[in-house]
Amino acid sequence: MNSPRRLARIAVVVYLRSYAAAFTIPVRLNTRVERLRRQQDIFEADTTDGQIMARHVVVATHEVVLAIGSEQSYLPQRILGRYLFWWFTRFGVMTAPTSTRRGRWMKQRSALVVGARAKDLPRRGVAVSGRAVQAIGRDVILQDGTRVQPTSVVWATGYAPDHSWIDIPGVCAKDGTVARARGWSDVAGLSFLGLTWQHTRGSALLGFVGDDVGRLADRIAARLSSRSASTRSAAQLLDVLASDALDVVDVESSPPPSPDPARRTASV
Repeated sequence: MNSPRRLARIAVVVYLRSYAAAFTIPVRLNTRVERLRRQQDIFEADTTDGQIMARHVVVATHEVVLAIGSEQSYLPQRILGRYLFWWFTRFGVMTAPTSTRRGRWMKQRSALVVGARAKDLPRRGVAVSGRAVQAIGRDVILQDGTRVQPTSVVWATGYAPDHSWIDIPGVCAKDGTVARARGWSDVAGLSFLGLTWQHTRGSALLGFVGDDVGRLADRIAARLSSRSASTRSAAQLLDVLASDALDVVDVESSPPPSPDPARRTASV
């Protein structure tokens, strides 16, 4: 779904539904994975809808972190009549890894806000209040003690990555980050997708994650194919060994051959 165009919500929903239907993917909605562990070469995922077992697992939870209190850069949604991500795609900004100059430039501006600036919100009828510290009933208490009663609340505080539900040694580094190389972890059969700057800025965005998906899919297919070939080779070896063992048993269980008459005469 690599696209520099801005898609409406319903278009994304339709795309995902048709994608799942086209590949007959058994999607489980409203199902939370509470624990993932590994038993030899098999992964066991404990969910709110029972246990799922698999030989390969791709964790695609995608964390979103909102920078609070830091200086943010603002860019308009459209520049010279073009959607902003059209320009980003045109100049290769979204697909530039951190090893390149463009990638490093983009990563330094991770707190990029697209659209209206905070100081422009009052002109659009948005009242900017202080920090909310508590909620009691319908009252939201601000840091200065002011109480407000909003008619609706949208929590947009960002999310911190949490992989504590993955009960497999060697997955996370000491600082809590996931050990990975282009989504491939140090644990055989466990991969990650959609992480911020997994490879490029587009790695965490639905419209640009396709490059990482393709690379990861090819590597998973190669691994599973290699495992299948190894399994076939092992099965063939067992067949040969079993056949040899049967031959040995047949020789040992058969009656001894009759003495050679010529040798018997010579002995006399």
